[in-house]
Amino acid sequence: MSHPPARRALLRRFARASAAGCALVLGAGVLSVSTPAAAAEGCEVDYTVNEWNSGFTAGVEITNLGDAIDGWTLEWDFPGSQEITGAWNAETSQSGSTATAENVSYNAGIPTDGTASFGFQATHSGDNPAPESFTLNGTVCDGSTDGGGGDDGDGGDDGNGGGDDGNGDDGDQQPQPSGSPEGWASQNGGTTGGAGGETVTVSSADALTEALQSSGPTVVRLDGSVDLDGMNDIVSDKTLIGVGSDAEITGGGLDIDEAHNVIVRNIAFSDWGDDAINVQEGSTNVWIDHNSFTGGSDGAVDIKRESDYITVSWNHVYDHGKSMLLGHSDGHTEDEGHLRVSYHHNFFDGSGSRHPRVRFGETVHVYNNYYRDNAEYGVASTMGAGVLVEGNYFENVDNPTHVGYADSDDGRLVVRDNVFDNSGDPETAGSVAEVPYSYDLDSAQDVPGIVTSGAGPGNVDDTGGGDTGGDDGGNGDGDGNDDGGSDPQPSAELEGWATRNGGTTGGAGGETVTVSSSGALLDALQSSGPTVVRLDGSVDLSGMNDVASDKTLIGVGSDATVTGGGFDLNGVSNVVIRNINFDDWDDDAINVQESTTNVWIDHNSFGTGSDGAVDIKRESDFITVSWNYAQDHDHVMLLGHSDDHTEDEGHLRVSYHHNHFDGTYSRHPRVRFGEPVHVYNNYYDGVDTGVASTQGAGVLVEGNYFQDVAHPTLEGYGSSSDGRVELNGNVFDNSGEPESSGGVAEVPYSYDLDSAQDVPGIVSGGAGTGNI
Repeated sequence: MSHPPARRALLRRFARASAAGCALVLGAGVLSVSTPAAAAEGCEVDYTVNEWNSGFTAGVEITNLGDAIDGWTLEWDFPGSQEITGAWNAETSQSGSTATAENVSYNAGIPTDGTASFGFQATHSGDNPAPESFTLNGTVCDGSTDGGGGDDGDGGDDGNGGGDDGNGDDGDQQPQPSGSPEGWASQNGGTTGGAGGETVTVSSADALTEALQSSGPTVVRLDGSVDLDGMNDIVSDKTLIGVGSDAEITGGGLDIDEAHNVIVRNIAFSDWGDDAINVQEGSTNVWIDHNSFTGGSDGAVDIKRESDYITVSWNHVYDHGKSMLLGHSDGHTEDEGHLRVSYHHNFFDGSGSRHPRVRFGETVHVYNNYYRDNAEYGVASTMGAGVLVEGNYFENVDNPTHVGYADSDDGRLVVRDNVFDNSGDPETAGSVAEVPYSYDLDSAQDVPGIVTSGAGPGNVDDTGGGDTGGDDGGNGDGDGNDDGGSDPQPSAELEGWATRNGGTTGGAGGETVTVSSSGALLDALQSSGPTVVRLDGSVDLSGMNDVASDKTLIGVGSDATVTGGGFDLNGVSNVVIRNINFDDWDDDAINVQESTTNVWIDHNSFGTGSDGAVDIKRESDFITVSWNYAQDHDHVMLLGHSDDHTEDEGHLRVSYHHNHFDGTYSRHPRVRFGEPVHVYNNYYDGVDTGVASTQGAGVLVEGNYFQDVAHPTLEGYGSSSDGRVELNGNVFDNSGEPESSGGVAEVPYSYDLDSAQDVPGIVSGGAGTGNI
């Protein structure tokens, strides 16, 4: 199971529409209308639509500008043929064109200046115009008020009115490959760079250029910043990859000239004097991925002179004019039949033009890129080129696509399923050949969040591992020391309770070993001193196996698997477990107990086993459980050993965030005694019981998305006495009524909270193995 990393998505910025204008959507997209406020009991309504061919979902947010109300009814008339088929966070009915929504118990109260939200799914035929007005409790929400005030009240959970965007399930998409390219660079034998050759780490300009020009396959890891002069050659069979998020090249650029099989990843380029990366003279099979570009003289990535089979992905271009040229000149007709390039998941952030500017190439595939505030234009197809532009998000772009540009003849350009938000009309012409490869296409609506969080340096495995080639960190026998020279703990940030009590670093600063057998794995996990243990491949364990303090266990690639047994963190501290597939465990997959502290369990996948996937109990504390994927399992995450283990009071401080509970049954988590337990931005899909708070526990449940969940939250469970649940900003889509009574202590740490509406796309895209 593989999922794309969509870490730290920005809150989606939907286009606003009124009589003055609206967002233009082709294929799939977003339309929002704001209806201004009302009389004595004043109100305003924000109506946001996610639309596809014959259906849509609408999110409705009511703002009360008058006295606090307890119980509400919202009415409106559909101006078209819309018909509601389902709703969440409200009871809806429809008679002819008139629709009515009434509060449910948990969002009945709206204080002055407070909000309540709900959503619905509907069908339509023909146009889908927004309602012209709304009436709240008999008062028209028309933009005026002559009084108000009153008690602040208790607004309850606002629901956020999200819902399925109607564009299909993207839960298994992987837009950021963990080690191999998507698109044209996967063709013609594929692109592996320096895989299988020597790995060197460099930190000076001379060492860098010497390594890039050496003979034979080589993975070159750049650690730190170097200043180059002019253009510097890269020869065939090379991977250049930055270490961490700070690898930087300034002053000069890289020339891939008559070379084959080259990868450039995870580098920040700035202030180049010519081009940052120039690919020319028949170069083939090049992958340019997860770099950033700013403030140079000419092109960020220029590809020309019969070069072919190239992918440009997940790059961030900002504050730069000429971004990506494809095709040398109008007179260089030799480019016909070449220049097959894929551009995907790039962030063109205030850049001017050439995203790309294409001559002759076909099929040039431009998909799932985010264009924001591009002054001149987005994509230009000229000189007979054939460009497929699909699934992109254009925001504040006056000229999204051109057919022909300046003195160049027209090309052909097909648009498919893009969003044009406060942008001009795209120019299109002709037909374009289909691409021969398979690829995962994200919904254009999700692109801003996915791309802003995933593009640029700092979002890849910087060891050069996986299919990109590079050192596997060992000596080949599965037990050796890593000579890579850096801490292989990926760059994703730790958040939540595990940041407290001194923080959680695992084996950072100690020895690194790569293992591929069960014996070597257990020896390493039980060794003394800080150790980073990299599991390469699958091992079969039996029973519960100890993990000592100051350890990081991290899987190599997306296939590291532990079957049969599990791990016991018993009376230890400072442990990290990431990127492991667990399956068929005979007890627990991970058991944290006996006052264990500072544990981070992140980006793992859990199949089916005997008991808990992650159980935490017996006074354990300061733990974060994040970005895990659990599927088709009954007992998922227990927090608290038993009803009579009162020693857990004052402990069990755990954060659960961005986990995907997919068809699991219960314990997400099932909590006793702990407070505050923080459950945020998780995606619950088709589960029976979401969160249960018992035995006086205090659980803050916020920004989660509950879809088809019979019991989203419970206070009390089985024979356990009640706990407390506080709800904040969740979405309950086709789900039961949550139980809550509030009154949970605040958490002491800072954290980034995604909008609940965006959680399904973010979490299904980023949770589980293969995404760090």
